[in-house]
Amino acid sequence: MLRLKRVRNPAVVALEALQKFLHDARAQGLTVLLAGVRADLLAALRRVGIAAELGEAQVFAEEDEDFSATLGPSATPMRRSRRKRTGQPPAQAPGGVYYLV
Repeated sequence: MLRLKRVRNPAVVALEALQKFLHDARAQGLTVLLAGVRADLLAALRRVGIAAELGEAQVFAEEDEDFSATLGPSATPMRRSRRKRTGQPPAQAPGGVYYLV
């Protein structure tokens, strides 16, 4: 998970470096999630095709809720892992379960 909550107004060179990183990660069989993406960055990612190339489901926009930039995307790998192991989605704990480091 690459947390981008503090990224503002990225230069084209930075977007190209991000695109190369994502390409290299995919070539190694890694899944990358972009977390806490601000609206202006999301627009730039869409404009240059990074969001489509990565997959919109792996791009998590920033939300108003506290810690949403980390908690929402961090649950995704857990869901995928359980589904892969058992064929079922994860059970939902009452009130939700999460941790902060």
